[in-house]
Amino acid sequence: MARQSRISPKAPTKATGGASAASRPIRRSAQRAAAKALPENAPQNALVPVRARQDGWTPERQRAFLEALADTGCVDAAAKSVGMTRQSAWRLRRRSDARAFDLAWDAALERAMQQLVSVALERAINGSVRQRWYHGQLIAEERVHHDGLLRHLLERGHAMLGTSRERNVLRAGWEKGLDALEQGRPIAPAPLPQYKIWPDPRGGWLTNAPIPPGYRGRVVEERGEYAFRNLTAEEVEAYNRKQARIEAYNKVQLDRFWANL
Repeated sequence: MARQSRISPKAPTKATGGASAASRPIRRSAQRAAAKALPENAPQNALVPVRARQDGWTPERQRAFLEALADTGCVDAAAKSVGMTRQSAWRLRRRSDARAFDLAWDAALERAMQQLVSVALERAINGSVRQRWYHGQLIAEERVHHDGLLRHLLERGHAMLGTSRERNVLRAGWEKGLDALEQGRPIAPAPLPQYKIWPDPRGGWLTNAPIPPGYRGRVVEERGEYAFRNLTAEEVEAYNRKQARIEAYNKVQLDRFWANL
């Protein structure tokens, strides 16, 4: 930790400011789930459904909290900015129906963490000033360079956060993502179903994808339930096009590898 000290000619500084006003406690009852049960996928599609009360975690207040959290990176400050407490924010996040809110919380912290880049550069170049006082007088200032914590956060901060498709969408489009949360729309498009395709020993290809309308090919059942079928001619063409794109991509990557040797 490097220090550069100098004597300051400043006159004694007079303390200013009065006593801070005590914050009036707000009486709250325990939060409860919404009166109507939501579908299983509701946590991914909406902010936490809470009773619409003036002092509760309404969707508007949840959004304001997330925006403040993205600006400050401080849960306590973000909660106070919307008239709530840090403890109530954590209780809201721990709710079983708060998946979307939990993901947006991580995305907000990631946005706040991006501000560390500019802070780290500023401190690396200019350092930070530490003042020395004696009997109420400022007698010296020293410039201190000690950024180990900042380096740690910059290098490993993202690893502290979870990952998901929804959080990646929020990272790419913060405002649109919050709009979707507040309006009850999905944060990210539903993932494509993962069906399997494998060679048929008799020739052709098999799949466990659902049977399309008008299908007249072979269908295999196991224990009385649909198991798999043959691909249609159109599906075979689509599969061959995909395989051709994969092979072309792999060839480009291989050519780049040999070109850089």
